[in-house]
Amino acid sequence: MFEPGIDETRVVPDLLEGLASALADANAAVAYPRRVRMRASLHQGIVHEADSGYAGSAVVALFRVLDSDPVRRALVDDPLTQLVAAFSDGLYQDLVSHGYSGLAATGFRRAEIHIAAKSFTGVAWIRALPAAPTARRMRTKT
Repeated sequence: MFEPGIDETRVVPDLLEGLASALADANAAVAYPRRVRMRASLHQGIVHEADSGYAGSAVVALFRVLDSDPVRRALVDDPLTQLVAAFSDGLYQDLVSHGYSGLAATGFRRAEIHIAAKSFTGVAWIRALPAAPTARRMRTKT
């Protein structure tokens, strides 16, 4: 959760780059299939604190997308992918479709999300991010 007033055009690409880099570092000396792999979902909306953490329709939508079949399949379909990011349609339209630095639309694919048991329908934009170079390798480059 980001506080109000955060510059999403700067923070979201840095977050994704940081996650990809941390996964690459964690997996640098680990052979497949023991590598850490991750699904991430990003959404925007109003949330509030609750006894169990955070609540609100934005939180529900975020987790519906995160746990959806298209997002899970994106990670399963490519065993070399370490990070799959799923943006809600609104966040994609606000950030990615405008081409802000670090948020190019290249590699995103649109997916319809239907979860009948939860009465949820939505759109997500999914991108499998390539493994980032490890921080150790990045530091030794000149």
